[in-house]
Formats: sequence, structure tokens, C-alpha cells
Amino acid sequence: MNETTEDMVNETPETFARVETRPRRRRFLKYKVLGLAALIVGLIAGGFFYYRYTKTPEYAQKKADQEAVVLVEKVSKHMILPEGKPAIFVVSDPDMLAGQQAFFKGSEKGDSLLVYPEAGKAIVYSSKRDLIVNVGPVTFDKDKLKQVPIPTVLEPIPTVLEETKSTTTRKK
Repeated sequence: MNETTEDMVNETPETFARVETRPRRRRFLKYKVLGLAALIVGLIAGGFFYYRYTKTPEYAQKKADQEAVVLVEKVSKHMILPEGKPAIFVVSDPDMLAGQQAFFKGSEKGDSLLVYPEAGKAIVYSSKRDLIVNVGPVTFDKDKLKQVPIPTVLEPIPTVLEETKSTTTRKK
């Protein structure tokens, strides 16, 4: 016992502090590294699942539906829209379309074409300019419609707008 007591007397409080902090530093460093590794693994897993979720057809359909609702709301600020569900297309080559039909004159790449088949009306709307470019009648020949493919210069949005609930009511 004398030797241990003697050893303790010879040591200063600084040596005790150094001896005690070394295991704490190692322990702290160990938890810090483990925490950082868990954070990295969590971020990688989260990124992976987010990427997989956004590439699903359900997500793409939901996003297209939301974009269609926003587009119809923007156009409805400029004119009264017909009843029914519009088929929505994006103009990808306006020069070629304008050469084929004068209806597309003044349209730009990225403009939207809303077609209301029940009402027989088509609307070209420019989101960039917040402007209705043209409105015109549309006729469908069901026999010819089955034979003629959709032009490639109009890129269809993969949805047809579902009936939206409106805050206004019509008198009957």
C-alpha cells in the first residue's frame, strides 16, 4: 500500500487529467465516427429511395395531373373554358406546325395545346408569355382518327385532366 500511495503522491493532478481524458477522447472519437457513418448511410439510403419513388409511373401520373390542373387554372384566368376534360399536348416544333396549319402561327416551343373534344375547341396557350395564342374549332372524324397517328411535333402529357371541383356553380 505504501508504494501505491507513494506513487499517487508523486503524481500531479495534471497527470491524472491526461490519463482520464485519453479514454474519453477515444470514446468520443469512436462515437463521432460511428455517427458520421450512420449519417452517410442514411443519406445514401434516403437518396436511393427518393430516386426510386420519383421514377415510378404513379409518381409521374400524379405530377402530370398536378401540372394539368395548374395549366387549366392559368388558362381559365384568361377565358371561360368549356366543360369536359382537355387532352393536353406540348408544342415541340412550332415552325413545322405553323407550316401545316395556320392555327399554330405565333406559337413557340413549349406552348401548350388544350383540346376539348366534347366541346370541339382547341386552345394554344403560352405559359412563358402568360398568353392565349389562338383558339379555334376542332372536328373529329372517328374513322380517320383511328388511322392517323398523333403528330410527333406535339408531345402528349401522359394524362387527361380529371374533373376538377369548382367553387362556382352553374344555374340550370
